[in-house]
Amino acid sequence: MTQSDQQYIYYPAIGIFLDSPERWAEHIGTEEERLLASSWASTQRKGSYLFFSSEQLKIFTNHFQHKRITDLPWRTLGNASNANSLGPLGYLLVSSDNALQTCESMAKYYAVISSLVTINITKDNTYLNLEIIPSSLIPKTVADNIAIIMIQSMAMFGSKMTTDDWEIIKLELTCPECPSVLSALEKNSKMCTFSASTNRFRIPINTIQEPFPFANIDAQNMALTQIQQLWQELQNVRTFSAQITQMLSSSGNNFPTMEAIAFTLSVTPRTLQRRLSAEDTNFRELLNAVKIERAIYYMTKKNQPPKQVSYLVGFKDASSFTKAFKRYTGKTPSDYLLNNSA
Repeated sequence: MTQSDQQYIYYPAIGIFLDSPERWAEHIGTEEERLLASSWASTQRKGSYLFFSSEQLKIFTNHFQHKRITDLPWRTLGNASNANSLGPLGYLLVSSDNALQTCESMAKYYAVISSLVTINITKDNTYLNLEIIPSSLIPKTVADNIAIIMIQSMAMFGSKMTTDDWEIIKLELTCPECPSVLSALEKNSKMCTFSASTNRFRIPINTIQEPFPFANIDAQNMALTQIQQLWQELQNVRTFSAQITQMLSSSGNNFPTMEAIAFTLSVTPRTLQRRLSAEDTNFRELLNAVKIERAIYYMTKKNQPPKQVSYLVGFKDASSFTKAFKRYTGKTPSDYLLNNSA
């Protein structure tokens, strides 16, 4: 899986549903599907994110073409998709100064939440347009629901966005007109254009800089700091070497070959070697590092002797193990144990 093909989602934004059997079974899918989703998430999660390839996403979303998802929007998601589920981005949105700042924050920082939705802002003489563009990797029926959810979430605090009547806001949705959609959005058909070419949220230009009653500069600054930290975590986790290390670390003692790793990541072995070289490492170094870390665990936590551990973690002989161990830690296994005991 090349970095450009590496899709991601900020886990807290969806974790509430994976962790709630009742909500999932009643409103999104079946209990069996929830268990499958939870299992999938546990293998794909790294830190605050879920990572997967485009092919994995296709398989996953095809499986979840559940009628209760595709025929109706996730009506209850709006109540849960609040500042808590969006994390620091959510807090930034609800503490913004005005509608313009809210939309600009959405467009600028949404990449921290997911690679699967893009937010664009355009202006004309009458409206500020917040355009919601789900990835083409997502089936249209699910993408429509995602857009509806995001618009619904905006609308939850939208009535406080201006002192003017909220009814002046216009919505354009790519989905066909449906009473359940209007019910979910709590809007009337005059406010919504269905079967539009794009999903967008239209705010009159003359209202976009009116102050929010709930603006909070301290909350904004705190959220911005957290977003920067989250973005750094995302960049660190997404390094190619980190992906491979994670795969090796989760493989037990039967470590996959470089060719097997390359196949899983949808790259050639030569590309894998080149990508690792760009990060000043190679496959053997990563593999040995994982083996040594596991050896340290066996020696210090399980009290197993170095010679036995060397074979347990996959070295061909004790001498090779000692050389790799010293190159990694600066000490021989025996010296390491003496220092660790002290």
